[in-house]
Amino acid sequence: MTVRDSAIIVIDSSVSLTDKEWLDSMVAQLPEYRMTPEGIRFYYPADILIETNRKVVPPDTTLPTRMDPVTKEDLPLYDAMPMPRPLRQLSLPRTSIELGAGAPYFPLIDVSSLVLSNDKSALELDGKFKTTSASEPAIKQYWKIGANGSFAFPDTSISSGERVPQLDVGASAGSNRRQVADEQATLSLANINAGFTIGSLEKLRLESHTFYCSLSDNYKSGMQESIGGINIIFDKKVLSTIFQLGLRYESNAEHVNFFETKILGHLDCQVFQLTLGEISVMNNSPGVPLYLQLFPLIEIKKHLSNTFEVGASFMPENKLNSLHDLTAQNLFYTEPNARIGITTEPIHLNLFANYFLSLENEIHAQFRYIHRNNEPIFFSDSNINGDAIFTTSQLNTRRIEFEAGGSAAVFGKDKLLGLLIFRSVSDRDSAVSLPYIPTSQLQLAYQFGIWEKFIPKIELLDLARPNHSFTFINLDAKYILSPTFQIKFRAENILGGAGDFWTGYDEYPRSVWVSGEYRF
Repeated sequence: MTVRDSAIIVIDSSVSLTDKEWLDSMVAQLPEYRMTPEGIRFYYPADILIETNRKVVPPDTTLPTRMDPVTKEDLPLYDAMPMPRPLRQLSLPRTSIELGAGAPYFPLIDVSSLVLSNDKSALELDGKFKTTSASEPAIKQYWKIGANGSFAFPDTSISSGERVPQLDVGASAGSNRRQVADEQATLSLANINAGFTIGSLEKLRLESHTFYCSLSDNYKSGMQESIGGINIIFDKKVLSTIFQLGLRYESNAEHVNFFETKILGHLDCQVFQLTLGEISVMNNSPGVPLYLQLFPLIEIKKHLSNTFEVGASFMPENKLNSLHDLTAQNLFYTEPNARIGITTEPIHLNLFANYFLSLENEIHAQFRYIHRNNEPIFFSDSNINGDAIFTTSQLNTRRIEFEAGGSAAVFGKDKLLGLLIFRSVSDRDSAVSLPYIPTSQLQLAYQFGIWEKFIPKIELLDLARPNHSFTFINLDAKYILSPTFQIKFRAENILGGAGDFWTGYDEYPRSVWVSGEYRF
């Protein structure tokens, strides 16, 4: 029995003839079925079934002949494999001793030693010495010894995210024996400093630093000075802004007192970094009425990309002048009755741009416009024997400076470093250029990456002041024989150019020396 024999289909009279024909075609396509012990079984017409076109293909027996042979790797059993070894702990060198000989300086000694180092404390000692009996160099002998330590005091009441109390201390003593006018004189220096840090920005961080310096010179009537001071900074972070309060006090034996108060706010957002504040300076000197000066502070930085930054700042820097600073600039300055005062900066404008790709690839540039009041300026004079001596005058100066520098990796392994400075400094009252301040300075250094054990370098230094210029070419090389021993070679001013930036005193003579450095 088929479905057409038994099915009753009722067609409404409203169905068109076309619809009836469609229904008849659909009924004709219904499959036949029969009742079987397993149930109803349908039989579909052959014309609606999908037949396969698959064919049996015999395998290609030529494939193995066209394949590259593969050799089975003979791996040892796990038991036969060597036992794993722990990494060997390498001990870094803690002491370095360098001994050298050359002309005009003989000998040269440089020693440094990390005598204490653990999780909480570190103490390092260092010392340098060089001497000569030659007549050319103005500096006859130099020595310095020092010690620097850092000590932490963990406090369980302070969370791990905050800084533990830490004390940093340092002390040094040294002397320079140099030719001054018609005799040799020794300038002795001693310095002691200490710093203490505790807390965190989230709560309150305290940073303090104190120092004491002593200077004495045995030339003629001699110079004596002692100066000390303390600097305290409080930092606190509120949301994305860091507030800072700084207090600084310095004084010397001549009863010149310098007070400075600084208030800053640092805002760091995704668009830019902004610093706003105010600095106040109080001067209390013998013969000078007490006065207070206020200066605004502002700095803004903008990261144009991950590697490029531009910015501008107005950050005056004020300081108490001292014989320490003057002799650090001019080692042949010997004015015992020098006037020591306070230098202030009513204007210190700085425009800068930095491009930092890596430590070996970076470029920076700055433009500075500075006004300084009561800045000590050097002038040359001569004594009764015609020898050059130097004096200072307190002037109001104007500075215009442009600085550009950077470093780059060249040819993969070589390194190039450079610094260029153009400077114009004049007296604001007379517009006269000042004699002993460099007008231009060029420093270039090229390090060759020829070999990991042999590292040569060539240096160029070009320095100019009004009516005088100086050019020095230096060679430097070191050969690393082993991780503990290396040989160094250095030659300075190989062209033998004039080295008396301070008229009459050759600080940069032609010199050469070889030294060996041993580390253990």
